[in-house]
Amino acid sequence: MDAGEREALSLAVELNVGTILVDDQKAIRKASQLNLDVLQAQDVILLAKYKGNIPSVKEVLKTMVANGEYLTEKVYQEILEEAGEI
Repeated sequence: MDAGEREALSLAVELNVGTILVDDQKAIRKASQLNLDVLQAQDVILLAKYKGNIPSVKEVLKTMVANGEYLTEKVYQEILEEAGEI
């Protein structure tokens, strides 16, 4: 977990926001310890698809991976499955 994630967690607690957007596993565990609900990038992407803001989750995931985001093949497939794209 880097300084930005630590600051985001601290601010979320300070402001009593209840939900935080993080993808780092250590930050997710810490957020749970702090009783914060967690959204991950994949949740936001799926929500955008469900609301009709994007036509394809697969294209967004391809772009993320091309830009250095790491997703295991299992997670990649699970996200596509949840989006109804496989």
